[in-house]
Amino acid sequence: MRKIYLYSLVVTVVTATIYMIFQSVFKLNLQSQGNQNTKTLSVLIGQLKDMDKSQPLNSYLKPSLLVYFNSECDYCQRQIKLINDSPEILQQFQLILVSYQDIAEVKNYLTKHLAVAKTGYKFYQVEPDKVLATFGKTSLPQLYIYENNLLKSTYKGFTKAHIILKTASL
Repeated sequence: MRKIYLYSLVVTVVTATIYMIFQSVFKLNLQSQGNQNTKTLSVLIGQLKDMDKSQPLNSYLKPSLLVYFNSECDYCQRQIKLINDSPEILQQFQLILVSYQDIAEVKNYLTKHLAVAKTGYKFYQVEPDKVLATFGKTSLPQLYIYENNLLKSTYKGFTKAHIILKTASL
């Protein structure tokens, strides 16, 4: 009887260990795939759901500022407001907003708190369970600067306007 308990305990521990290893490798593969996706704007946009079909993306070759955000995040709200209040950024970049939230929530936030009509932003949605596979490991807000369809720079967290403009001028 004691051998049966010991055997079942060993089988349980081995099974749990194999499962945890599998999960770790799976997440590392998803993160690697996400890091590859973010290197090229056209590949990244192809992974996202277009929520604003009325405004087509002007060009992948134009300098683009992609902002991954959440409308309930304080830092994200400050980042979007800073970008919206910086005419230099709005003139230099086409603004692409990406969130995993529902389109109604985000548009409600944007129209209530910002004058988004003047920015000419483009909005995309990523499915919540595909964030890791699409972007890799992220933080909120996260900024991606693209030039000629290639990733030029990434910033995690709240980023000042002069840093964004400095990166664009390099």
